[in-house]
Amino acid sequence: MRNLFVIMALALLVSSCKTLETEDMFYPENSYAGVEKKAVFTVRLTSADLERTTRPESVFRKKAMEKCFVHTARQVLELQPLLKGSLVAPVAHQDAGFFELKGQINPARATLTDDLVQDFQCSLHIYPYFSQAGEIVALEEQRTMVARGHRVTLTLFEGYPDEMPAYFVIGRKTSPQGVNLISIFGSGRIVQIVGKTSHGEDNLYRNQTLAQGIIMEANHEVAKEDLIFLARMDVRTIETAKETPDISSAPTETEDEIWVRPKVREQETAPSEMK
Repeated sequence: MRNLFVIMALALLVSSCKTLETEDMFYPENSYAGVEKKAVFTVRLTSADLERTTRPESVFRKKAMEKCFVHTARQVLELQPLLKGSLVAPVAHQDAGFFELKGQINPARATLTDDLVQDFQCSLHIYPYFSQAGEIVALEEQRTMVARGHRVTLTLFEGYPDEMPAYFVIGRKTSPQGVNLISIFGSGRIVQIVGKTSHGEDNLYRNQTLAQGIIMEANHEVAKEDLIFLARMDVRTIETAKETPDISSAPTETEDEIWVRPKVREQETAPSEMK
């Protein structure tokens, strides 16, 4: 009897130490839990910026994308949410892009420096869908851990952005109370799509894409096999006064929202708690 107890105890210990595989983190049913964060910010193009481009609109677009992610992803890292992965994505999200800019870019001019200034508002969406997820497969210089500023190699499971840079959050596999979840703790940007990998048609990873990324922020060190989720950002221009005070940067305002059951919305609704 005592030997049986020892064997059962060892079996439980081994099972509790089992490494969570990526496949274990994505459930066949739809997961409606997600994160949305909002921010209001200002983008300023200096004379130096304008000298380097003949298309200021494209510079505004790139800077708006970066600022949106920096402000909103920082809020996500403060929250460090737990997400439940899903193999299924709602139809409305399957073909959606990862960045959308709405409204006319019509910048104001700063009164003293002639800098161009444009105000924006944005929403960041993190969806725990397999089609928008990936995994860190290699670290810079074959390290075992990396931190801010280091390069990583990613595999994107299905979807991949067609505009660079693109952005992602980083999560670690965890299994509290026997439920496999992903704890979001870092952020990064994709700087290069390397190419597609080849797998069998019946393979879950048949549409994988290799990419190079850089870690932007992290609450702790990043390791191989950490998961990533591509960020989706909706940015809208805000009408700016035609003459603005000459200030180096406008204050940033943020609004938090955690939501359940993401869906396409025609108008703003009251935020709800994430379950």
